[in-house]
Amino acid sequence: MRRLVAGLILAVTFAGAAGAETLLKLSETARVAAKPDELAATLRMETQASGPVAAQNAVNAAMAKALAAAKAAAGITASTSMYQVYQVTQPNTHWVAAQALELRGTDGDAVLGLVGVLQSQGLAVQALTWRLTPATASAAREKATAKALGRLRTRAEGAAKILGLNFERFQEVRLDGTRAQPPLPRFAGAAMAMAAPVAEAADVDVSATVEADAVLK
Repeated sequence: MRRLVAGLILAVTFAGAAGAETLLKLSETARVAAKPDELAATLRMETQASGPVAAQNAVNAAMAKALAAAKAAAGITASTSMYQVYQVTQPNTHWVAAQALELRGTDGDAVLGLVGVLQSQGLAVQALTWRLTPATASAAREKATAKALGRLRTRAEGAAKILGLNFERFQEVRLDGTRAQPPLPRFAGAAMAMAAPVAEAADVDVSATVEADAVLK
């Protein structure tokens, strides 16, 4: 045991004399707040009839009218999804046809105004969500990454000082930008026909994580 300890001490002393390097593994996460700049809305049109063809014809006509109104609104993108046709037997037998309409735009007031118009046509609001456009999310992630890298260097220099060493360089840096946390939808009055709902945007936290191997001498 004494020989082994002595050997270790000699090895460390020799390495120190030769200018040994100490590798310090660090990780840092930083967050920045970003304002959502796109409002997304999901509306649903549902019709009932005694047969499947009649139910589909009704929902198709209603959706065509809704799409025409959406396409006439400047700056709003519209698309359809979730087309369903099914039979209901209780309390009486009938067929139901339904289809969803997706809207998104950077002008929240314009989107909400269109939602109000579509509600008056019989569509029901299923969701209203403020979110970040890809460009805004990317810019926020870059800010978070720069913030995390600055903290990482500060930590490396502080650790080197405590250890009686000098920070020389980062040997390897790994970036892992995490996704933005989506805000909870905030809306009121969505079920009221003839009245546009109200949606308030909340800041979104965008985070970035960086890992690095700091070389100390």
